[in-house]
Amino acid sequence: MNTLKNNIVRLLTIMTIMLVVISCDDNDNGNNSEDINDFATTPEEVVEKLEMYINAQNMNGVLSLYNGAAVFVDQPEGAPKVGFSAIREGYQGFFDLGGQSDIQIRNVIQSGNLALVIVDWTFSGIDSDGNSFEFGATGTDVLQQDEGGNYWLYSIDNAFGVARPDSNTGFTQAENSAASTAELEVLVENLEMYINTRNMDGILSLYNEEAVFVDQPEGEPKVGFDAIREGYQGFFDLGGQSDIQVRNVIQSGNIALVIVDWTYTGIDSDGNSFEFGATGTDVLQQGEDGNWLYRIDNAFGIARAN
Repeated sequence: MNTLKNNIVRLLTIMTIMLVVISCDDNDNGNNSEDINDFATTPEEVVEKLEMYINAQNMNGVLSLYNGAAVFVDQPEGAPKVGFSAIREGYQGFFDLGGQSDIQIRNVIQSGNLALVIVDWTFSGIDSDGNSFEFGATGTDVLQQDEGGNYWLYSIDNAFGVARPDSNTGFTQAENSAASTAELEVLVENLEMYINTRNMDGILSLYNEEAVFVDQPEGEPKVGFDAIREGYQGFFDLGGQSDIQVRNVIQSGNIALVIVDWTYTGIDSDGNSFEFGATGTDVLQQGEDGNWLYRIDNAFGIARAN
């Protein structure tokens, strides 16, 4: 039964990508069957293919790396692009510049069928007036594996990483995700409350059983409840207080990338004050019961992995 289900899911995905290819402009370059048959089997391979397709101005290839509910944030401020048509529009802006992309993976943090991929990218070239240009950022992207474990696709391509959203829009979100954003803000508030009241059971109730917690800017992540408990006990032993502020929420279906600014302050055992913090890049997932839980709690955000 599972094999049949996986085959059906794979077939539906292929049909979706084929429809995307058919709907692309006739002027797209590189319209060949490899775009829809050569699936990326790792998050790293998705990134490699994206760079290749951008530099070949292969729109079909680019779109084949995104799922049907994907969100593309192609500006540091403003509303994201949701769905294939909008994503195509965003990439056409890059193609029109005529530059070349360089994408280097900084870190990959995986929790089951979800992965947070942090990349450093640049786009450079010569404009129509003969002037050279170069721009780029550190992107924080969420990729998802299909149910059969065959391939990976972008769910959230957040090209400008931890950049703050436009103050006029509040959050970088689709119009229909405001309710979920409110729920996610409450979840973050609960995490702050549980940390400050040393409520370990409360903290663990906010994490999925496959959750990954990165509590150091370098080193191995903590996987599973026992390891997450160990990580938080280190904070508890310091005796400080946490302040967590939501900077941005980017949602794609039941997946959300939540960017937070946090600090931890207090007085150590020698009577000296301390304060540390970072901008976290976290991945949350909504379960069938409607509740959101942490899948990846990456407390130190875009910090390089060990």
